[in-house]
Amino acid sequence: MQIGDDDPRRYECHTIATRRAFGTTRRATRTMLGDIEAGAPHPVLTEDQVVDAVCRALVRDGYSIERQALATQRGFDIVARRDDAKLVIEAKGAGSSKERTARYGKEFNSNQVFDHVAKAVLKALRVTSSGSAQAAIALPDNASHRREIELVAPALRRADVTVFWVGDDAKVRIESA
Repeated sequence: MQIGDDDPRRYECHTIATRRAFGTTRRATRTMLGDIEAGAPHPVLTEDQVVDAVCRALVRDGYSIERQALATQRGFDIVARRDDAKLVIEAKGAGSSKERTARYGKEFNSNQVFDHVAKAVLKALRVTSSGSAQAAIALPDNASHRREIELVAPALRRADVTVFWVGDDAKVRIESA
């Protein structure tokens, strides 16, 4: 769905860099509804794309989004509410969205995936320990992230941490704790 320039619902929540097949870089603007208005999709699923997809899924499920952070911002990536329930989500992408990094546009290697998953799980466990909200993590649905989660899945279930899996097509699957 495209939103016209004169539509009052339109706003620029952030820009993302996109690459064409022949290697040039262009800017694309995300609209309120998450449409990409120019350029081709980013070569790997970025953290911002994971956050966008999960927020859209949560809204469809009746949640209101209190916070939706960009990868460059500190704090939890998503804070959502439905009725009296608060959900706090830490998200990670499959590759760097920062153009100035050596790994821009490339998938993270296994060591980087391990570090990112470990940080997401630690943040989720801190939320669970505080008792202030339901904790969750959101990750790209790929083999390297699934491999890391499979190793700790029983512990995540015992800790009541939900996992949101985001596919390259932005479809979200939820594995409840």
